[in-house]
Amino acid sequence: FVARNAFNSATSIAKTFTFKHQNVALKRMADVNAIDLIMEIRDARAPLSSSNPIFDKMYPSIPRLHVFSKFERSIYSEKQLADLSAKQNAECVVGDLRDDRSHRAIIKRLVNKYNTLDNPYLSYMGMNVMVVGLPNVGKSTVINGLRSRGTNNKGYLRVGNSPGITRKMTGMITISNDPEIYAYDTPGVALPAVLDLETLLILTIVGCISDSSVDPILTADYLLYTMNLQRNNLREKNDNDSWYSKFMKSCTNNISELL
Repeated sequence: FVARNAFNSATSIAKTFTFKHQNVALKRMADVNAIDLIMEIRDARAPLSSSNPIFDKMYPSIPRLHVFSKFERSIYSEKQLADLSAKQNAECVVGDLRDDRSHRAIIKRLVNKYNTLDNPYLSYMGMNVMVVGLPNVGKSTVINGLRSRGTNNKGYLRVGNSPGITRKMTGMITISNDPEIYAYDTPGVALPAVLDLETLLILTIVGCISDSSVDPILTADYLLYTMNLQRNNLREKNDNDSWYSKFMKSCTNNISELL
């Protein structure tokens, strides 16, 4: 069995997913002053596809921290993600954003950043962190976790498994009392245009774009393509292996056969 070495589709689909509430949020984000740190939440399963260059253009000189969510489901190592962040002049934390150990690691990194910032107003105004990212990467989840860990108050931001739960930018939320650290939660901002089909499908699979926007058979076909590639690279090259045993007797590149 030989897996496809490229994914091709003749299907024509929309590649623009920025909505009105996101444009409003971008304008409000641009008007916020005195931001000390940008904390960008990315999906560790798609560390490049879940980045958004809009944030780099909006805040070119503000220090940034990349937080990679869903690390427990990623094929990438912590070192690979740290190296990626370093190339983009950012620090890095990885973890499961529902896990208190990840919250402690993020708070520790924020406190370290607080202690190294050269800001004369920090001692009586606190550090302001803007939390940004694509839809459904876990921004509100991480703020709720940090608030619970850093202030002993339970989180209060709505969260969900679909993109678009947060539709308005919040005011400052206290996520640490000592030292004083505040966060702005922002709506997920989609890429203004997805330039290639594979990026679109990756973002759909990890939940950053609504799965109702893309043909589910096309999404399933891309999953089959990636599974076959990973099987060839990481598993024993056996046509009758466990990847297919529940569904069919041998490997295939044809999604219609599998379905």
